[in-house]
Amino acid sequence: MHDIGEGTVRRIDWQELLPAVLLLRIFNAALGVRIMLLAFIGFGLNILLLSNLSVRKDFYAILPPHYNYQNLGLRHPIAEQLQHTVLVPALFFKQLGIEFLTFQAQPLIACFGSILIWLFFGGLILRTAALRLTVDESESLRQKLVFLRKRGLGFASSLIILSIGVLCCLLPVWFCGWLASFPALSHFICFLLPVPMLFAFLAAILTAGLIFGFPLLLAAVAVEGADGFDAVSRMFSYLYQRPLHYALYWIYAAVLGFAGYAVVSFFIWATLYLTAMCFPTNIGMFGNQHVSTMRFGWCSFIPTAYLFSWFWTSSAAIYILLRRSVDATPFDDVYRLKKPEPLPLPKMEIKEL
Repeated sequence: MHDIGEGTVRRIDWQELLPAVLLLRIFNAALGVRIMLLAFIGFGLNILLLSNLSVRKDFYAILPPHYNYQNLGLRHPIAEQLQHTVLVPALFFKQLGIEFLTFQAQPLIACFGSILIWLFFGGLILRTAALRLTVDESESLRQKLVFLRKRGLGFASSLIILSIGVLCCLLPVWFCGWLASFPALSHFICFLLPVPMLFAFLAAILTAGLIFGFPLLLAAVAVEGADGFDAVSRMFSYLYQRPLHYALYWIYAAVLGFAGYAVVSFFIWATLYLTAMCFPTNIGMFGNQHVSTMRFGWCSFIPTAYLFSWFWTSSAAIYILLRRSVDATPFDDVYRLKKPEPLPLPKMEIKEL
């Protein structure tokens, strides 16, 4: 609150009083042209990679035999789009994960290729959202690429450092398990069982941080310009000091994201539906037999791109909120490539008497 003259309150800074108000800006930021374009391109390249690798060209081949989307009774356009946008890709990536565990070549390439794509485009989205949510500024594409050249290595190194930490904790556990396979050493290993259990506990902590806290890892690099070690340190500090805040922020952001997804899906569907109704039915592109295909083709692609833009924008906003809660850092504190020059001091003139 700003007190201006004789105790009169002229303006209330709601973001200072209620920091969670920052999450209300996610919808506007995620629908920004630059963020949506980056999410659209990233999602398109990801689908192109998966389809070219022939991991699963037919999405519906992974559905159970008794499951048929035409027999579900979901006739409402929003319900149909939600099914095609969320359910089918979810089953697709689940099947991809099962094939990934078998160490086949194509799923390995697909997973690592997807990670690289989203490290690049997700980093650009995070950087754009960080500037939008903190100082309400924007950088040109050239400036974003310069940022990636200088600080972009932190996106990959933070994940690599945390993954190496998990493997280093699991190595003693695997080694003790290998020693326990020898009958002469089994009793000795059982006596030292608390040691591998301690390393397994540390591996569980690091794995939980990697699974649930990786958005904070990447956001730390985008907001702070941090390196890999600094990003890992900040992630564990914020995640384990404020776990309830972290969970509630994501629940709040998910509710807003679902509402935004419904709005985006409705307007995309309405636009295509009205366009199709204005054309004669004998025109192949907008004929009745192609309306459903056209609707599913576009309306399941653009809203899905919005989901990616919402996710990365939410990650930046939640990181900023946790940083303020733990470190009391102001909202407008963000890493810049070129710090703004300070205002010049006023010139003083000395008059001779």
